[in-house]
Amino acid sequence: GHALIAIAAMKEIAKNFCEGKSPLTESEICKVLKIPRSVAVKILDLLLKSRLIRAVNREEKDQEPAFHPAFDP
Repeated sequence: GHALIAIAAMKEIAKNFCEGKSPLTESEICKVLKIPRSVAVKILDLLLKSRLIRAVNREEKDQEPAFHPAFDP
């Protein structure tokens, strides 16, 4: 269920961070995990409230929030 999706999202966010890539946006997480936006919103909200991830701004003009781990993995 949502717990497995949350773990998968956390893994992708941490992997991106460790590889020095731009933080993933909600849209990118949906695409990578092949999940609907409604599920991504719930999962990301849970991870934010749990302080496992933090929202950051990317330098592009899209202004969509992106996500980094809340701590260095």
